[in-house]
Amino acid sequence: MSAANPAVEAEQRISMTAAHVWHLLADERAQQRWLGRGTYLSPRTNSRVHLAHEAGHWASGSVIGVESGTSVRIEYRIDGFVLRVQLTVSPIDDRSCNVRAVHEFPEDLEPRVAADARQFWAVALDRLKSLANRITARRKAPRQAVIVIHGIGEQEPGETLQRFVEGVFGEETDTGPRFVKPDAMSGSFELRRVNVKATPDNSRPTTDVYELYWAHLVNDTTTSQVAAWATHLLLRRHAPRHLRIVQAFVGLLVLGGIAWGTALLVGALPTWARAAGGISVLVTVLGISWKLVGRGAVISSLGDAARYLAPRPANIAHRQAIREAGVGLLRTLHASGQFDRIVVVGHSLGSVIAYDILRYYWIEVHQDHARLPNVANGPVQTAESTLAKQLRGETIDAPKAQHDTWEALRDNGVPWLVTDLVTLGSPLSMADFLMARSKADFSRAREERLLPTCPPVTEDTEVGELVHKRMSSEASYIERLAGAPTTMTQFHHAALFAATRWTNLHFRTRLLRGDPIGGPVGPLFGSWVHDVPLRAPRRRAFLHTRYWTRGSGEANPEAHIKKLHDAIGLDSGRRLRKRMALHSPLLYLDNLEVG
Repeated sequence: MSAANPAVEAEQRISMTAAHVWHLLADERAQQRWLGRGTYLSPRTNSRVHLAHEAGHWASGSVIGVESGTSVRIEYRIDGFVLRVQLTVSPIDDRSCNVRAVHEFPEDLEPRVAADARQFWAVALDRLKSLANRITARRKAPRQAVIVIHGIGEQEPGETLQRFVEGVFGEETDTGPRFVKPDAMSGSFELRRVNVKATPDNSRPTTDVYELYWAHLVNDTTTSQVAAWATHLLLRRHAPRHLRIVQAFVGLLVLGGIAWGTALLVGALPTWARAAGGISVLVTVLGISWKLVGRGAVISSLGDAARYLAPRPANIAHRQAIREAGVGLLRTLHASGQFDRIVVVGHSLGSVIAYDILRYYWIEVHQDHARLPNVANGPVQTAESTLAKQLRGETIDAPKAQHDTWEALRDNGVPWLVTDLVTLGSPLSMADFLMARSKADFSRAREERLLPTCPPVTEDTEVGELVHKRMSSEASYIERLAGAPTTMTQFHHAALFAATRWTNLHFRTRLLRGDPIGGPVGPLFGSWVHDVPLRAPRRRAFLHTRYWTRGSGEANPEAHIKKLHDAIGLDSGRRLRKRMALHSPLLYLDNLEVG
């Protein structure tokens, strides 16, 4: 081909590292944003090239040369003329680079065709710069979501959300403006979200608080269902200590009733008629009281637990509906592309629901990876190494190791944004009693990885003469830019808590003070659970519903709020921004519009 001297036809300085700009230049999904929809340009020699813009097909050709990470040379044909262009990415410093398009035109090229080519690449590089700028801005403005899940009772939509936000964030003057906005994530017209703006120093990023409302999904509970569940628990052996007191109390009531009835029958009253009349009056009074107060109170308080915790045929649809709502909310928040971190907070029975929806969503996404230029096996290896250190008796910082693993997974493009599970007053402290038929059944469920533990259950793999405890397996993987098949190491389906911290807050229980429902979770689910006991204040008999109520904590009335703040990790802004700057820009393509 007879060609004139090469000339720079388009050039842009882009505030992004050369390596990251190369990702945008070479990735097919990114090319749709800056080269035009329908474009195909694989950075491999001899691969086909298809160029398009808004009007449709523009030119076709092939790649005739590649220096990976630096340049790609293309030959394409327009109206019978053969043109060549070389796209080159040159670093300027550690934060910016230069991108230029250099053409080789044939000497007899018509001016109209040359003008079209110049304009096409000038517009393309302008779009590339715009895309890079938007991604850079997105990486500088992290956003987090908090999902709060209410416990038992006939809650109204938004009730828990309002009280939680008031308790955790305090007055508006303390934390900046708050806004109640429509909740487009849950799919319910009844719900709202609370948007809390970032702090002036950006230590706490913009935070959206959502409520997973599920009370309406359990609405046909009968007295017999609650009675059957309660009877089953009262007759169980090896009950938790404070429930053994309840068992003993109920047993004494039953024995007392039998003794009283026997006394009536053998002459405690002068006549059989008087005895029958007294019994009738008592039964009538008890029946009216039950109908007016007791039945509704028992069903509204214990009914939810009876329906959710017992996997009986009549309860399966309700359990499924609640879990689908929770997993659906997690799926929508992840897919929105708006958030960089998610925290799930569950109170009472809501903590069991939180645990369930996280384990099911982890199963759904833990094998997915963005097709990045490269994927490291470091996250899995580091987690297994941390566990091995603990097994050898070394002291480890489990929450730090879990968060480091989460960050490394995000570097790999794993679509898992949940950094923390926070449980408050959780009946998971009695999981072996409430979620299984026996302690042996509960232990079997953990060993078989039906119930994820913290740390995860491992498998022994022999490596020479050594035994390697693994929470992972090998999987095939296709690199996005190179298109070459390779293998990668990934966590197994029950390794949720290798990358997610679990903090459990509970008021200490002494006699009638504290929280008789909550308690330590670590003894049942693993030593990596961070159990945080809260001292019950004086003059407070029942604190189960006061975990985010200001003025109800320890000797310092705000101490429990501070510990809840720490567990949620609201001040995550600086660390998120620092980490996001290292991420491939390909992780931020979704939901970006290029102006």
